[in-house]
Amino acid sequence: MTAAAALMMAALSGGPGCEARDLMPALPQKVNERALLDAACGPECVVTCPKYDPDQAEPPQQLFAHYEGAFRCPGRLESIVSLFPCHDAAGMHGVAGTLVLLRARKPPGKSSRGPRWEQVDTIEHGILNGTCEVVRVAERDVLVCLSAWGPYQGIMGQSLCVLGAAGQFEIDCPLSASDSCNAGLEDTFSAGIESWRVDPPQAGAIPVRASIKRAGCDGQGARLLEAVVLIDADGARLSPETVELLKKVDVGQQ
Repeated sequence: MTAAAALMMAALSGGPGCEARDLMPALPQKVNERALLDAACGPECVVTCPKYDPDQAEPPQQLFAHYEGAFRCPGRLESIVSLFPCHDAAGMHGVAGTLVLLRARKPPGKSSRGPRWEQVDTIEHGILNGTCEVVRVAERDVLVCLSAWGPYQGIMGQSLCVLGAAGQFEIDCPLSASDSCNAGLEDTFSAGIESWRVDPPQAGAIPVRASIKRAGCDGQGARLLEAVVLIDADGARLSPETVELLKKVDVGQQ
């Protein structure tokens, strides 16, 4: 096999390491959170935060959330782990978080222990602090999340984000809505994502529909808007109709 052919095969299979024979299949199973933490962070990290100690120089990292799927290697068990410092404000200080992609390997011999987890990739300054859903796109999974953020200078909001689109361990947030009523600015308004759902595939893409409520800071002029994020093998993007809608109606899209 030529070098070019090998690179192409690696890309199609999810990248280097995805063809290893000892990788665990992506089957539903109970996951040992302590094993996830040991691989993602080390023994100093905790599943549950201890009681707050004001004299502690630096609080430990906690297991904030984790979701299992086949995010990079098709058909192989992987986990996205969200780490965050204990006793910190997840919305305001989300930049303190870390996301880790782990891959599961079979235990040695005939051991009855669970999989051996290993780090594959990391994203600094990220957190999974809202509702998330694992969604199958082509032969891989992606993680769709609604995450809250702020307040930053009086502005707070929500973002609909996709993690793992196109097989890349990156965060893409095509849709945001924000509330600027406490920012002391002109033309302020309140906008928020009221609900969202994943619809069946349409025309080769997975639609994620979000209902956005927008109103004046006094609650007057409230209206509901429907926005659609499309996810396919190439990534995540707003639907053409949503792009046109957000040109006409400001919801604080970042």
